Amino acid sequence: MKIYIGGSDSVLSLDTWTMNKLDSMMHKGYQILVGDSTMTDRLIQSYLLVCKYRNVLVYCKERPKINIGDFCEVMCMHDNANKVHMAIDCDYALMIGNDISEYKIEITNVNHCGKCCACHMPSTDNCVVVKPSEEVSAA
Repeated sequence: MKIYIGGSDSVLSLDTWTMNKLDSMMHKGYQILVGDSTMTDRLIQSYLLVCKYRNVLVYCKERPKINIGDFCEVMCMHDNANKVHMAIDCDYALMIGNDISEYKIEITNVNHCGKCCACHMPSTDNCVVVKPSEEVSAA
């Protein structure tokens, strides 16, 4: 199973719910697809590195901005193409942020590929699953 994990720049730390989900994914041997941004992606990469988990792909344009764990990389040719490629390559997605509207593009990309996207909002301790047939609206 390949899980695309992303989030918004408003996430400053990983909450317990997110770390528990990552622990479960690692325990199951899932491949984690993550980007190379300096906020949520860096937090995710750091946690995976501390856990010594290596089944990780970092999607980036040319050279990654962030690849803390020297994980395997998937190069994408255009800006923001990594988000589209992760949506295509994943089986499921998890977005982390304070408002579902912060990652509407990512959810739409995943849904257009016929896949579900879980949206976790640490500020409200809420998680919503957006299915491919559903519209994305602000929480």
